[in-house]
Amino acid sequence: MGEEDLRGADYVTAWMPSLMHCMFLAEPRTEAIMGEPKASHLRQIANLARSGFEHLRDFDFPHKRASRVRLERQHFFEARLWARPKTGRGTPLDLAPARLLTQGDRQ
Repeated sequence: MGEEDLRGADYVTAWMPSLMHCMFLAEPRTEAIMGEPKASHLRQIANLARSGFEHLRDFDFPHKRASRVRLERQHFFEARLWARPKTGRGTPLDLAPARLLTQGDRQ
């Protein structure tokens, strides 16, 4: 989804936790975030799993086979899924402005 040069693992790992964090903070009574991605969309399901979503089961809609996924609020905050991962390399994330400035227009 989106422009080719603005897609990929670096972007997903940046915006997915941010989006989930925003959803939980926007409504404090939210106990879980549910999803129903297309069951055959393995990359999306893997991204959701890396973001803390649990796969519950597959089921059928009239228009698609779907996977039911859930992210529990308690798990999200206790596992600190919203926090920047520690890379241990001392380098900025690939999307950090400092890194983008040093990369320049290498295309």
